Amino acid sequence: MKNKIIAIIAICIFLATSSSRAIGNTQNPNNSVSSILAPLQHNQSLTGMTSSEVSFDGKVIKGIISNAIIKAYPVVEKNGTYQVDYTSPPLLARTKEDGGYQVKPSKRLNNRYFYIEMTTDSESKMMCDFHIGCHSILTGDYADFGELIPLPENFVLSNIVQTKAGKISNAPISPLTHLLVNYAKTLPKGLSSDNITKAKQYIEETFGLRDNALTRVPTDITALSKIDNLKEDDLYLGILSAAFAPYIEQQNWDDPNNLPLEKLFSYAKELTQFLFTQTSSGMHLKRLAAIETIVETQYNLAAAQLLQLRIIEHPQSVEVEVGSSITLSIVAEASDNLSYQWLKDNVAILGANSSNLAIENVGTTNEGSYSITVSNSSQSITSQPAYVTVTTAPAPSTRQGVSIISQPESIVTREGEFVSLSVGAVGDEALIYQWQKGGSIIPGASGDQLTFNPIQLSDGGTYSISVSNSFSSVQSDFAMIAVNTAIAPITITKPPSNTSVVEGGGASFSVTATGGGYLAYLWRKDGVALPNAYQAMYVISETNLSDSGNYDVVISNSVGNAISSTAVLDVIPIISPVTIQQHPVAQSINEGESLSLSVSTIGGGNITYNWYKDGIAIPGTDSSVFSITQATTADQGNYFVNVSNEVSNTNSHDMYLTVVPAPVTSSVLITLSWDIPTHRIDGSELAISDIAGYQIIYGTDTYLLDQTIEAANAQITSIDLDLIPGTYYFQIATKTIDGMQSQFSESVAVDLK
Repeated sequence: MKNKIIAIIAICIFLATSSSRAIGNTQNPNNSVSSILAPLQHNQSLTGMTSSEVSFDGKVIKGIISNAIIKAYPVVEKNGTYQVDYTSPPLLARTKEDGGYQVKPSKRLNNRYFYIEMTTDSESKMMCDFHIGCHSILTGDYADFGELIPLPENFVLSNIVQTKAGKISNAPISPLTHLLVNYAKTLPKGLSSDNITKAKQYIEETFGLRDNALTRVPTDITALSKIDNLKEDDLYLGILSAAFAPYIEQQNWDDPNNLPLEKLFSYAKELTQFLFTQTSSGMHLKRLAAIETIVETQYNLAAAQLLQLRIIEHPQSVEVEVGSSITLSIVAEASDNLSYQWLKDNVAILGANSSNLAIENVGTTNEGSYSITVSNSSQSITSQPAYVTVTTAPAPSTRQGVSIISQPESIVTREGEFVSLSVGAVGDEALIYQWQKGGSIIPGASGDQLTFNPIQLSDGGTYSISVSNSFSSVQSDFAMIAVNTAIAPITITKPPSNTSVVEGGGASFSVTATGGGYLAYLWRKDGVALPNAYQAMYVISETNLSDSGNYDVVISNSVGNAISSTAVLDVIPIISPVTIQQHPVAQSINEGESLSLSVSTIGGGNITYNWYKDGIAIPGTDSSVFSITQATTADQGNYFVNVSNEVSNTNSHDMYLTVVPAPVTSSVLITLSWDIPTHRIDGSELAISDIAGYQIIYGTDTYLLDQTIEAANAQITSIDLDLIPGTYYFQIATKTIDGMQSQFSESVAVDLK
């Protein structure tokens, strides 16, 4: 828990001098910064080792953290719990410019676990790897993507690694390895080998990582252009580490049981999309595309869990004595009814279908991993595992004196907020509480909580509490309250304006905004972040046509962000005047024929056309070609076309279209007649009641009779036709009521004049 607040404590000390007790981890007597740095030179390992048979090699990436202090402590077993041995002199090193470090335990420490801790001091710096820049609320420093930024002193990241005889152990340090360590610490028996394995599996499953991915070094995403053989796992680790940027100065950011997964994967999505703009390598783009799919999947899973079924409180691991009783429980919520199923070692427990699991008279067979699947009408989720450890030795006797079970935690806040410090303590008899500030008693502050509503700037300082009963007393750790001036939200007073410019000219957008603290700017085009566009003004010194689009700016400070209205940039191309190279020519056609009039032009920009007949514009003729199908005498007349672009306008030569009327021909009326058939083809009789009607086909070509007449009555024996003069050929067939049809008769030719 103390590692979670160390960055906050350190910053408060930087702002206001305090005692050495306030800056250290009280469990670590070797954590005095002055005692560590006095003999330590940059990029030098002071290990005191006698052999180089084993070593830890790693990098610190959240981005790259250079000139940070590395301390390696052995993990030891004490009273059945595996913990960091802070009494042992640490192996020391400083990280190099690329974040790399090496420490070498002596060979007698082979096959041992080491806790490796990175802490920062005034000389430590981080390469900003967050796409919208890095802003420290505690120090006020700011850096763009790919720039160095000072880190708060005593910011902590960690990992836990096992030495291997004759080998170099990979020991990368990142926010993910730090979460692994913190998760293992919450399990019974602490940093045991089994718990470290369980913690690795939990972090890998939570973030969608492959097996053993946490042994790999995250990619420095600010230097993609310098990496030839980019690995997908390394790049994904680098993006995830960078996504923690907005959280690392928040209290309890490294609590593995309370991670803002939806927001983390949202930032990872934005980072991945931003990195597409930072590389042109086909391999890099392929890796980013794969990671974009992974991040989208993890984001959807996190969002679904957040918006629908959600576990609020997971079951907790416990160590219990044989014969005792325990109850495991879960707290979950959803919009409809929930059902439960407890599992032991991933096997369903019959009848265990409530939110609580009570185990009476615990035996060694009850030891194992317990989890619970919670379901509603649409989904199911499974809790984190809770490990039940059963001991056969009697539990240690209860201490009679006062014991603090939860320490007050340091807080960074703003004036006007509600703030509360609290302590948890146990002991016989009634407990007496007394809060102090800076070592002085606070009158009336005699409860287990100390509240400020609202908190003032003058309330900042170092607080502790003494807890006592009639025969014992204990003092809590110090907790620092840092009160910052209230920060006003962002208000955009003057958004960017629309602008147009001729291709090649310069263009700029600017925005005016008010708000507290440091204002960070990020300009976007068509919703995509622009590189190196982090000022209140965005300038394009020489525009291209591709620069046309919709621009806006996202302005952020420590309390939120604001997005401007959209401003449109219209880049006008350099345009040459339009010239007609080939004019339409006069034509003569027969009525009923078709034709096309056309014009050939050259010129820049957007060329438009409009055809005219007898001086009147013809609607819908915006084309270099004007077509007439089945001309009539009404189409005859004088035609020309107007051609224009953004800078010019010209007319074609006139052309006259002549439409020759079609000759008028008179028609001839003829009567076709036939006899009603009485026999079928096979000679059998055909009754008139069996006849459905007749089909007559005819045409002017004996091989193409393409006209059809249907006579749907058996009694009909003639039909009149009005035809234009010419030679015609006729055939007839009989249809029966059962759907059959006879063959057509031989053709009969008729010459009409």
